[in-house]
Amino acid sequence: MQSLLVFSLFFDDGDPIDARRYEAPRSVEEGIGRLFKGRLDNNRRDSTVASVRQCQVFVPYSGTLDTEVTNSAIELHLNSRRAFRLKWLEHWNNGSRQ
Repeated sequence: MQSLLVFSLFFDDGDPIDARRYEAPRSVEEGIGRLFKGRLDNNRRDSTVASVRQCQVFVPYSGTLDTEVTNSAIELHLNSRRAFRLKWLEHWNNGSRQ
């Protein structure tokens, strides 16, 4: 079983977190190694806000994921991200910070 994950992160105030340039690891081991190295090097981005919000689309699949399904998942994410951000900004601007 494999999966496709499309996600976006936002700071508490609704500002999106810029994606870092990232090259996909060639193996799971390499990916895990990068995570640990980043933590050990203390090379992570620090936030000046208390937390981060995330919206995502997760699609598990077996076999091959066709282009139409991939594009649909990305489009769903882009639409939900837009709606999420607008609602969060409305919440933030109304002084309802939680």
